[in-house]
Amino acid sequence: MRPFWVIGCLVLVASFSSACLPKPRPAPDITYEDISVALPEQTSSAVDATLLVRRLRVVAPFDRSSFYYKTGDGTFEFDYYYRFIAPPGDLLTNGTREWLDAAGLFAGVIDPRSRLEYRYVAEGTVTELFGDYTGTTPKAVIGMDLTLLDDAEGLAKTLLRKKYRVEVTVESSDQTRYADAVGKALARILENFRQDLGSVLIGNLPTPETTRDR
Repeated sequence: MRPFWVIGCLVLVASFSSACLPKPRPAPDITYEDISVALPEQTSSAVDATLLVRRLRVVAPFDRSSFYYKTGDGTFEFDYYYRFIAPPGDLLTNGTREWLDAAGLFAGVIDPRSRLEYRYVAEGTVTELFGDYTGTTPKAVIGMDLTLLDDAEGLAKTLLRKKYRVEVTVESSDQTRYADAVGKALARILENFRQDLGSVLIGNLPTPETTRDR
């Protein structure tokens, strides 16, 4: 049996060693934000055909969920603590589909999973998606290339192909307001897209035999 003084020394050494070990750091708080897009007023005249909206492709490095900021001339950085709740391609596609459906320009708006008949196809690429914090007023920046196809009988004729770019002021330094500004920027692009769609669809109104059956 060990003497009591030996046991006491062992206890003191163990206590001292435990005190010297680094304490585990708490997990950082990560904030997730959605992209909310205000829906428009319905267009007075609708095209009697359905629009299929394909998933928007987001080019790297803007395709990550983490917020992406421009902090200087040619300098960008990711924000680990603030992120979109899902990949930005999914959020922007859902917002685009809901906005165009609410706009009422088409008889209906569907996604590729639907088996409904359609004639027109909208597709696009997000070329920019970042917060510009280089000036005194931060801005949300979105650049998109959008295309409208007439897919009657599977011919995929291009009716419209245009580049859009919008900057919207972030209302405060709170990073959560950046996602709000992204939603407003998307709505502005879609409003411009709607106006362009209205001009190109004149003279391209569908007839029943030109609606594509899926």
